Amino acid sequence: MQKPTPWNALRLRTFALTAITSVAIAGCSGAANPFNPTNFNGHTPTPKPSASPTAAPTGPTATPTATAVATPTPTAGAPTPTPTPTTVATASPTPTASPAGAIVLAPTSLLLSGAGSGCVNTGSFTASETGYTGAFTATSANTTLATVALTTPGTSPTFTVTYVMAQSGFTAPPGTTISVTDTLGHSATETINTAFCLP
Repeated sequence: MQKPTPWNALRLRTFALTAITSVAIAGCSGAANPFNPTNFNGHTPTPKPSASPTAAPTGPTATPTATAVATPTPTAGAPTPTPTPTTVATASPTPTASPAGAIVLAPTSLLLSGAGSGCVNTGSFTASETGYTGAFTATSANTTLATVALTTPGTSPTFTVTYVMAQSGFTAPPGTTISVTDTLGHSATETINTAFCLP
């Protein structure tokens, strides 16, 4: 191989310096740089598009499931004392006496004869009144003919009538009445009939 002469070496250095200067000027002026790796045959390669991020699919939001929470059972404490009912004495109503009715005589009439030997000149009757517990009073309308007396007291007393007028001849003596009253103003009448008596 032939060794380069000093002249040729100078030319090579000049060419290299010129090339470096061109590259520097091109870089400053924006001209195409033959040594720029992004410049290929005078064209700038289009950058590869970046993939757009894919949105995460939006789905229905899960509804939270309600969880049943057990209610704690209260612990039984000391039992509540039950008050003892107080018995209140209720006064019994006072019985109301039934209103008194009419005086009832039994029997309502007597048949007597005049006074004399072998003649029946006495008779008895009772007096009563519903709802009445008081006393009764008996009064003769004519004491010269007949008298009356209480012989058995009580709520239903017995009265005895005695015919005192003696009969005359064969004629029956006249009759009379006995009035019976109570303290309420009620009254009843006992009739005294007479008959002729043969002694």
